[in-house]
Amino acid sequence: MNSLATKKTIDNNDVISAEAGREINRKMLSNKWGEKDPSYDVFILQAMTGARIQEIAGLRGCDFVKRQVSGKEYFCIRITSWEQRGHGALQARGGLKTTASERFVPLPACGHVIWQRYADINNVDAAFPNERPKTAQQCWGDRLKRRMRGKYKAFKTKSWRETVSNNATNAGLSYRAVEMVTGKTGSSTVVQYTSDNLAVMQKVVEVNAESLQIEKWLEASRQQAEKKKVVQNA
Repeated sequence: MNSLATKKTIDNNDVISAEAGREINRKMLSNKWGEKDPSYDVFILQAMTGARIQEIAGLRGCDFVKRQVSGKEYFCIRITSWEQRGHGALQARGGLKTTASERFVPLPACGHVIWQRYADINNVDAAFPNERPKTAQQCWGDRLKRRMRGKYKAFKTKSWRETVSNNATNAGLSYRAVEMVTGKTGSSTVVQYTSDNLAVMQKVVEVNAESLQIEKWLEASRQQAEKKKVVQNA
């Protein structure tokens, strides 16, 4: 059995605390019209997984998939290249970093509601068309990235990856397990992201979601939507 390696030092300056996460979520739920960001679900999925923003923003409906391993079902996102998103070596900007970046990432239980919203095996186009690049110089998710920096000055695109790393390793999980979730290439003897790793990857995303209290973020979003519906029907 291959061992799971431990890691380099986590950049604690980029780790987002539970308190900061709540503040970011609050700002993502309120623009100048009092509505949530149009790419709120991209923001949530990145916070859950630590994946690169272009990897989440460039998902298609058919990339929300279920996988079964040893009798257990996992609600996953499939991060892969497709016609409008190749690899960095093939496209100037916006592709997956390397071929090793292709992977299945399970979502925490609180993320299943988002999975259900987009899963469509017949949709081979962008699940988040608002984040599609409009020029050759843009990447998937660039507009969301700019909005987030405007809402939270200290935000860095790698902050979610460092946060997942911090939360998982503090819970005693291997950094290699974190690498399998976030798509980092490690020095471990485990060099591929395969379905057999989903159980340990699930532990990573669950620990991170619990540490950040993401379920409370989603509840705040749900309550906001309910209030808006009441006002519209009044």
